[in-house]
Amino acid sequence: MMRGWAPGLALALSLVGATGTSPARAADSAEARAAAQVLFDQGKDLAKAGKFAEACPKFEESQRLDPRIGTQFNLADCFEHIGRTASAWTNFVDVASSTKAAGQPDREQVARARIGVLERKLSRVTVRVDGATTAGLHVTRDGTDIGQALWGTPVPIDPGEHRIEAVAPGKVAWKSTFTVGATASTSTVSVPALADDPAAFKTPEGEHTAPLLGPTAPVTGPVPDQVQGSSGTGQRVAGGVLGGVGVVGIVVGSIFGSTAKSRLDASKGQCRTAALCTADGLDLVSQARSAATVSTIGFVAGGALLVGGLVVFLAAPSSAPRPASAHLVPLLGPGIAGGSVVGSF
Repeated sequence: MMRGWAPGLALALSLVGATGTSPARAADSAEARAAAQVLFDQGKDLAKAGKFAEACPKFEESQRLDPRIGTQFNLADCFEHIGRTASAWTNFVDVASSTKAAGQPDREQVARARIGVLERKLSRVTVRVDGATTAGLHVTRDGTDIGQALWGTPVPIDPGEHRIEAVAPGKVAWKSTFTVGATASTSTVSVPALADDPAAFKTPEGEHTAPLLGPTAPVTGPVPDQVQGSSGTGQRVAGGVLGGVGVVGIVVGSIFGSTAKSRLDASKGQCRTAALCTADGLDLVSQARSAATVSTIGFVAGGALLVGGLVVFLAAPSSAPRPASAHLVPLLGPGIAGGSVVGSF
């Protein structure tokens, strides 16, 4: 059975199909068109048998595979028979538009007559949204986005049960169900302002305040055995060792400083304010803080060691053996990070 549209009385009762195709096709392959024809024929047989609930999905898939004016008319007619008045009305409106563009006034007239009948039966729903300025707010009905332009506007809707949901970053999701009456009913759904989700945002203040490089008590270490020499050679070795450690500290400070900056930059997309972040944003802020602390300690302690090592090296005597010792004392506390070298040579 080809999907053609018969003239005369039969035209007003049903459409077997369209002689032309929609400007945009879901697929151009011969296989898709063949499948669409099979589905259309099955839909027609089911509709003739009064099995409209089974026929509608056939027409719907046929139209998706190979859009045709006739298929869409039959789909609209099928929707009307199962009480989906808004879906039927929408498809008849599309058919009227397509037939007008195709220069088919008789078919357009039939479609518009069906539109007029359905308009008197349409139920409508108005979705009102509190907190409309909430960043990233999305409202859906039955899984389909409701654009902000439609908030507060009565729109046609199929009778039956529907679900409204609202979500936004850092907010507790909201959802509700409502039932639409069969004929010319009106419904209003109010979406409340979404509450903050305590699990999504938390303040980083006061967290991760413990130093990462050990306790705040002084850390001491013996000078290498070479320091305890019979001349200034040991002292110069000690100075070189301390200076080398200082250079390493500065390098570590540079590396962790770069890491801190990259983590902080990455957190900007996850934080609404400096103190309100998503869990991922908070983790990035924490990583940035930790890296910044290590960087500061590395620079301060490394600089102190480098200077201390230079002083020890330059102060080394040319003779007069003398036992020597040195201690590295980190200085860690609120608002301060650094170190000093204490020793005798």
